[in-house]
Amino acid sequence: MLRELFVVLAMTGACSAEKVATTAPDPKVAPEPVAKQPPPETKASLKLSISSVYMVADCPEKPAAKVPMKSKRAKGELGVRRPRCTQSTLQLSVDGALAGSKINIGAIQILAEDGGNLGEIGSREPTIWTDGGYGPWDEILGAGQHRIAYKISVPNWSEVEAKIGGTSYGPMFFLEIQVESGGAVQTIRSPGFPRSRVAMIKT
Repeated sequence: MLRELFVVLAMTGACSAEKVATTAPDPKVAPEPVAKQPPPETKASLKLSISSVYMVADCPEKPAAKVPMKSKRAKGELGVRRPRCTQSTLQLSVDGALAGSKINIGAIQILAEDGGNLGEIGSREPTIWTDGGYGPWDEILGAGQHRIAYKISVPNWSEVEAKIGGTSYGPMFFLEIQVESGGAVQTIRSPGFPRSRVAMIKT
């Protein structure tokens, strides 16, 4: 009797195990929600824009030699008028910089109002705004927003006037600049600006 009972219990257990192993998930029961992973952190995007262009002259690095002046002027004699050299400058705004971002100014094209290419100019002596003024800069940025500036050369105005068919005083011009940072190159364009006249001083 005990032997027969043991056999019945063993068979019942085997059937239960087989039933559990082959039971399919109930389609009416919603699966456990999968926890969403947070999106990967994205690095700040470096954005540059041209704040202003002041196109006047490209001044020599060393001051010109002083010209001897008469100690006294004859009655009615007028002083000689000579140009005062005002350096052309380019100012840019930088937003979203990461600490250690490196800036490289590439080709600078000067364009006519209709977009025609009028030539290429150069840039030099980068500076950055700190403590209420512009100071020397190694073209490596700290994090955040910045104002930077460069001295720029001027185009050959005779060639420019030949291309536009008239005077270079009056028309608006534009600069198109290629800027490289972090292996990426941005092309940015300035607002329109005129050619400024050279200031004269009386001596």
